[in-house]
Amino acid sequence: MADGLTAEPASALVEVPFPTPIQGMTESKDAVSASAAIVAAVAAGELTPTEAAELSKVVDGYARTLQAVEFEERLSKLEKAVAAT
Repeated sequence: MADGLTAEPASALVEVPFPTPIQGMTESKDAVSASAAIVAAVAAGELTPTEAAELSKVVDGYARTLQAVEFEERLSKLEKAVAAT
């Protein structure tokens, strides 16, 4: 019912693609600007708080992956330095 009081069925909801802030993430510290972009999108009415929460989960997961890669790179450099001495 479209009277504004009755919720539409979930099948009526359409997800709209949003340019993800992850595209610019190359280091885990980039998660700060990605999160800021999400907050700005909510403030501008471009994302709902629920959409922002889901997108924030993606940013968090990607940042964790980048942290793991950065850690592995640092560890590898240290191991090579120790082996060279």
